[in-house]
Amino acid sequence: MSQNKVNKKKATNPKEYRSVSEMVHDLAEDKAFAGRVARRIAERNLTSHLMGLRAAAGMSQSDIAAKMKCTQSRISKLENGKDDDLRIGDFHAYADVLGLEMTIVLLAKDRTIVDEVKYHACAIGRRLKLLAKLAAKDATIAKGVKGFIGEAACNLARIVENAANMVGSAAEYDMIPSVPKEDFPPIHVESPGEKSQEDCEEKTGAERRREREQELALAD
Repeated sequence: MSQNKVNKKKATNPKEYRSVSEMVHDLAEDKAFAGRVARRIAERNLTSHLMGLRAAAGMSQSDIAAKMKCTQSRISKLENGKDDDLRIGDFHAYADVLGLEMTIVLLAKDRTIVDEVKYHACAIGRRLKLLAKLAAKDATIAKGVKGFIGEAACNLARIVENAANMVGSAAEYDMIPSVPKEDFPPIHVESPGEKSQEDCEEKTGAERRREREQELALAD
């Protein structure tokens, strides 16, 4: 980066930047130059990430090339190229050398944050079911899985509680008199193309009370 393109004035209190693009945009006197840097970084998001993973694994380009059975110059071209030029086959082979598995996820462009939370909640539910099935085959495994599930439940509850506290205290919901808190509709969680309401539905306080009343009636 040429020095004449960056403002040399030093701030009394140095500013912290979240990314190189943000830093260049703030410090560069030539905004067109800053725009070119930002576009270049955006074009190489995936390839730069691969290079970082290689460095973290302590491997050189030659190491990757030897395992992929190609030349070092090809790896250099891959790492310095644009994301749009990266072939899936090369991406898969590169990841495999690093001991990583490539997964492609297609998501709706108009998805909301709530959609993403539901998607991941259902994914967690499926993984916990797999653990439970595995535990059913061995008592020793069952003990470890039971402990992990308890720990996961506490951590997830803490995450949800922290988010709720960020939104506001429970008293704020009392400002909506037409909808009692215990009668909020259940949340149906399902992954795209898969019905999983039975596994992921959260019951309201009113529904739980009705079920308890039915249980007591049957007991009598």
